[in-house]
Amino acid sequence: SAKNEPPQTRDKEILSRISRKIIELTHVPYQNLGAGVEELFQEMKNLGFEIPENPEQFVWSNDSHTRYKTFGHVELGDEVVVENEPVIVNGSVLQKGLVRKVRGRS
Repeated sequence: SAKNEPPQTRDKEILSRISRKIIELTHVPYQNLGAGVEELFQEMKNLGFEIPENPEQFVWSNDSHTRYKTFGHVELGDEVVVENEPVIVNGSVLQKGLVRKVRGRS
């Protein structure tokens, strides 16, 4: 299985498979792009990537810092909006996402 391969070999396989799907998207007619992107997401899921289906906003908690960096000051219990999703593969955070505090309207 691919998961037992050395990390460099596995990384090359991941990059190759995702790159191939992205390049294929350049040939997809505009009206079919949604389906093409879904195929890309499915390929990424097959390779162990977590594709977020989270709400765009959530309440900052004690463990939020394991997946997200903050833009500006955020405290426990603050409502935050996701600016960038984290990149997570096989449960490991490769790159943290970014959130900012939801400001009250005045």
